[in-house]
Order: sequence, then structure tokens, then C-alpha cells
Amino acid sequence: MVRLLAAVLLLAAAAPILAQGSSSSFIVQYKPDELDQVRSQLQQQGYSIMREYTDFNSLVVSGGNIAAAATASVGSSSSTPATDAVAAETNAQLAAMRGVGRVEAGGMRALFPQPAAGMIIAPPSIAPPADSSDSNSTAEEAVCSESDGKLGPDADLGRRGEGVPYGVKLVQADDPAMVEVAKKFRSKVLFCVIDTGLDRTNKEFNNATTSGCMPGFPDGDTSQPFRYCYTWYEDANRHGTHTSGTIGALRNGRGVVGVSSEGAQLYHYNYFGPNMAASDDLEVAAWQECIAELDRRKLATSTPDMKLVISMSYGSTSVTDFSKAAIAALAKARNDVLWIAAAGNGGDNTTNYPAGYDEVISIGAVDWNSKPATFSTFNADVELAAPGVQTLSTIPVAMTNASGYAALPFSRDILSLGTPLAALANDTNFFNKPKVARVDGSPAGIASGRLVDCGLGAEKCEADGAICLLQRGETTFCEKLLNCAAGGGIGAIIFNRDDLPECERLAGVSVDICDAAPEQGWTPAISISQKQGRALREALAAGEAVSATIRVTEVSQANEYSLDLLSGTSMATPTASGVAGLVWSAHTQCTAAEIRAALRKTAVKPANTTAGRDQKYGFGIVQALAAHKYLEANPCTASGVKVTLQHSVASASTAAAPTVGGRVTVSVTVQDKATGRPAIGQRVLLNVEPSRKAVACKSYSLTTNKKGMAATSCQLLASGNNRITAKAVGGSSAATVANSSIVIRTKAQGS
Repeated sequence: MVRLLAAVLLLAAAAPILAQGSSSSFIVQYKPDELDQVRSQLQQQGYSIMREYTDFNSLVVSGGNIAAAATASVGSSSSTPATDAVAAETNAQLAAMRGVGRVEAGGMRALFPQPAAGMIIAPPSIAPPADSSDSNSTAEEAVCSESDGKLGPDADLGRRGEGVPYGVKLVQADDPAMVEVAKKFRSKVLFCVIDTGLDRTNKEFNNATTSGCMPGFPDGDTSQPFRYCYTWYEDANRHGTHTSGTIGALRNGRGVVGVSSEGAQLYHYNYFGPNMAASDDLEVAAWQECIAELDRRKLATSTPDMKLVISMSYGSTSVTDFSKAAIAALAKARNDVLWIAAAGNGGDNTTNYPAGYDEVISIGAVDWNSKPATFSTFNADVELAAPGVQTLSTIPVAMTNASGYAALPFSRDILSLGTPLAALANDTNFFNKPKVARVDGSPAGIASGRLVDCGLGAEKCEADGAICLLQRGETTFCEKLLNCAAGGGIGAIIFNRDDLPECERLAGVSVDICDAAPEQGWTPAISISQKQGRALREALAAGEAVSATIRVTEVSQANEYSLDLLSGTSMATPTASGVAGLVWSAHTQCTAAEIRAALRKTAVKPANTTAGRDQKYGFGIVQALAAHKYLEANPCTASGVKVTLQHSVASASTAAAPTVGGRVTVSVTVQDKATGRPAIGQRVLLNVEPSRKAVACKSYSLTTNKKGMAATSCQLLASGNNRITAKAVGGSSAATVANSSIVIRTKAQGS
């Protein structure tokens, strides 16, 4: 349970994550029964207690007199100097307090950046393992034609009818048997997506089975745990809507389908809101809320064998003992929960968390040819792989106009020249082979003027009233475009590097991630292939007067099924999560560990790769049908539940023994045999022998509450020996029976 203290209640309710601490916060673990003493000392030393994790005897604090003194010493009251010395001194002060067991600095979690978007493109600083298969996913040679292999097979889906993304096919989720599983068992698994929010106005989501976390106290009840999420149905990024659609986009005749497309149960936890990062301790609060929602749905739907898959498309190198201990404790207690997370997009062997935790399945990305993506993090933690290169899924409806996918039909004839280049006089279609790409986030409009070669754009380019020709390399796309604008450029053309295939389409360029923008705003900007750019450069070098027109048409296709192509292990993760949940829904007698083992056992790798586990594929690409068939042939054994039944005299007037005319309360407790946890939402049937004419109960069908308990009142109608039996039914539980004998006496006998 997570508690929010009254001192920060109003602030946190207004801004649930920004006000909740940052990387300058500290996590203080207190010894059992020492909370009050620790809290008092913290307040005396000027600390603000931001959160309490009572289940883990931990507090998250910030500030303190040491930080305040450091701030005063530099003459600022608006921020705390983030120096190592202040942090070390603060840590020591906290650790010295009576009742404190452990102190550590908090960290941050972040969304992984989209591969190659506005970044300097360079080879990985650490070479891939020798036994790994190289990938051309981000540098695949394209044929010099209008077709563009680099965009992948999803580029033309969903425009005239419903499409099945290549990723859904690659993991066997489109097989008729798995579609039937999705229909038949959709109530058996809950997907909790921890991300940036979900746009519920996109009609690819089923509002009847999709919901999420709302910030603050549930229904204003301050006795309930505070929820630190942002509003679940607001997505300021598109990332969360995209990952959610990959799991559960509906089969509805429009757009695309997700891995579990027949009305999957989705619960979205908006962890990031409008930000790119959040405090890492808050992921523990997210896990707890996901589990709480599972228990609520078990109870509300009487589905005790419902399972939970938590999908996490984010990460960082930050690791705390607090989060490590929390997920270990939660996973040990909950064999009905599976955690899955993205390995990272750095193209190196960095270990990112939560993917790096032992309890989490780390996911790498592959492309439509089953090759590992060059951006995909590789290390010993990578356990499975899934499609994550140019995958088509849902985005917020309001972002349609900024979607590169939506702009593709308008990508022809974006660039034209006043006079054809001498070398290309006979090729009037040269700048449509491959098609030109609009720089994401740049404005629509027309820019016409002379062309100026600005080289790599590493410094201001004198291009007043002209269009800048820029080549990829050395500096970021953002800096190139800023230097063009600084010199008076009215538009920009960026072409690919010399060391890449000459016909490769340069895509994935965006100004949305730039830290600054020109005072006059961005100008129309496009990206082209190396061959196209070199032709323009050579013409300018030969003295040709080249004039160009950039014509970018505004996309006006906002609709209720908005889609876009995105890449990353963030996209691979929901595909793997969807497969895990789809398989588990048909085999709820299995534990999380058994589902994990089945996914590993049935994963596949291309024939030309090293057998066994490696650092890019892990055990291989997840396979839904293969895992399902494996579990059919090798079924898990249900642990079953333990049922305890007892009765108590309901009225004091009936003295020590049940008597005719009196009442008894029949109570049932149901626990999972394997873990001892309460069986929530378990249906229990009562029966009376020899006859209900002797004992008439208000209800003979009970459903256990969140404590695994249920009760009913029974009226005693006739004397004699009776037996009440309780039988657990439904779910994956083995039928278990308990009984209690009731000897009913007449009133005279009772006295």
C-alpha cells in the first residue's frame, strides 16, 4: 500500500508525478514498528515525506536541512544543488537516525527514445557478440523505386480495410486457433500497460473492457491508497496508445488488429503523463495498482483464475534495493502475475531496469525478416524477442496530422526543380525513387527558392531566402535545421550519409524532440536518399543554378482509427506481452513461472543463428500457437484451493447450541494451496444434507471477497443432525470440499 501524506496531498493531486520527487529524493527503509519515530526525526530535520510504502516499510523523502543550507549558501531558494557532497551528507544523516535500516538515493525511469530520431547516428560503442546475426533493420538497402522496403510491410496496411500487422503474424497470433482463444478466454487475463496514457477516443479500443488508473484517492476515500498515476485516458505522447493497441486493437473491420484482438481486458497506468521521465520508486506503486485492479476484477466478475500481464515499455540504468526487493516480494507472493519489459534501444549491452530484474522477462526487437534490430540492446538478460521495427499500431486521434504513416499517401512530388538537372534530364521521376519523407513536426506549406549547399550543417549556413541542402552526419538533425534557419533559410532538404546504401530512404527524422526551435518557427523540411542528395550537390558543384520547390501537403485525415509506424523494443514488448496473455488465458492452471518456461521452450530463431540462448534473441521470437500447443500436450497441474467452512450461532438468544427457530452464520474461507493467498472471486456452492427443509440459507452460491471469505445466514427450521458442505467450483481450481455438522435441537432441548 502507498500512502500520501497530508502535507503534500493538494500538490500531488494537482500534479501526480512532477510533485512526487525526483532523482534528488531518498528512499528510507525503517525497521518494523519504528515508523512514528522515524517520521518524527525526518520532520525535525526538515525533510518532506513524499510517499509511504507501508507494505515495504519504506518512505520516499526529499529536502532536509543539509540541502536547505547548501541552497542558502549559493544564494538560491528555488533549487537544491545536486552535488555529490550534499547527497552523501544527506544520506549519512538519514542513515544515522534511530529506527532506520537502509537509505539509498532514488533514481528515474524514462521512455526509450525512438531509434535514430534526431540523434547522431554512429556505430554502437560496444560490438555485438560474435555469435549474433547482424541486422540491417535501420540501414536496409532500398531499391531505387517508388516502393520503399525500409518502411516495412505495415506501411500500406489499414487504409482501405482492416490489416494484420506483420508482427501479429510473426508471433502466430493471427492463427485461427489463437483467434478462437482470444474470443473464448478473453475474460481470463488482464493486461496492465504502464506507459504514457491511452486515447480512448480511438475506436480500436473496446470501452467495455478498457479502463485505467485515475489519480488521487479512489472516489475521494482517504482511507484508500493514493494513486500516483496521471489520468489514464490522456496520452500526450502517443507511445502509450501505440503499445496498448499492439496488445488489444479490436478486430472491427477498420485499422489494424492487435495480438489479442477479440476484446482484450486492458488497464492503463499512465506513469509518465506529459513527461519523458518519472521517479523510479513510482513503478512499485504502479505494480501494486495493477495487482489491485486484478483483484478488483476477479471479485467483480467472479473469475478467481484471472491472470495479470504487466507490460512495461520504458527503463533506465537506475536500480535500487527498494525496487529490487519490492518486485521480488510481489513475484513470490503472486504467481498469477507476469512482468515483461523492454531491453532498451541503445544498440549496446547496457542493462536497463526493470528489464534487468530477475523476475522480469526482458524483450529484444526484431524486424519483419526476423533479424535483430540494430538499435536493440543486447545482453545476458534478454530472454525473448518480438517484432519491433516499423510496427503499425494506434495513436491518439488528435495526432493523426503529425503521423508519418498518414502522410505517406501525400509523399509523392514533394520535391520539384525549376529546371531539371543536366544529368537527370531523362528521369523526370527521380525524386520519387524512393519517395521523399517529410521531417516529422515540420510545417506544411510551400517553400521555393534557390538551393544552397550547407554541407553537414554544423554551423550557420548563409542561405537567406534559399533552401538549404544538408547531409546527415557529424551533428544532430536539430542543429542542422537550426543552423539553416539562423542563416535565413526558408526550407531544408536533408540527404543520407555516404557510407549508407545510396538508395536508402532517410526516414525517422523529427523536430519534435529538439530542445529549441527557431524564433520564426520551423520551416518546411524533407529528407531524401543519398543518391538524390548527391545529384543535387554535384549539380551545384558543377555551377548549375538549381532552384527547388518543397511542397508539403497538410494531412487532414483525422479519424477514429488513427495509426502510425513506430520502432523500438518498446514496440516489441507489448507484442510479447500480448502473446503471454493470450497463451495464459487458455491455461490458467499454470503459474507465471510455467508460462514463462513455455514461452522460452517454444520460441524460434532463424536457421542461420546460433542454437540456444544468445544476447540478441534470448531464447528466440515468441510463438503464440506453439506455446499453446505445448501446454495442451504438457498441461500444468492446478495447485487447487483449500476451503474452510464453519458456522456460528447468529443470535445470542439461542444460547450455546443451535435451536429450531434460530439462525446460524455460515462462513467460508478459500486459500490458494500453493501460496496461502486468499482466493479472490472464488465461487463456492453450499449444500445441506439431508434436506434444505431443515436448514434454509439465504444463498447457496457464494463468491469470496478480497480476503478470500464469504458468508451467508441460515435459518434453522427442524431438529436433527445436519451437514453443510462447501465446494469450490469454476476457474482452474481443483474441486475442493469442506463440511460442517450442525445438530439442531428443539427450544426445550436447547434450554
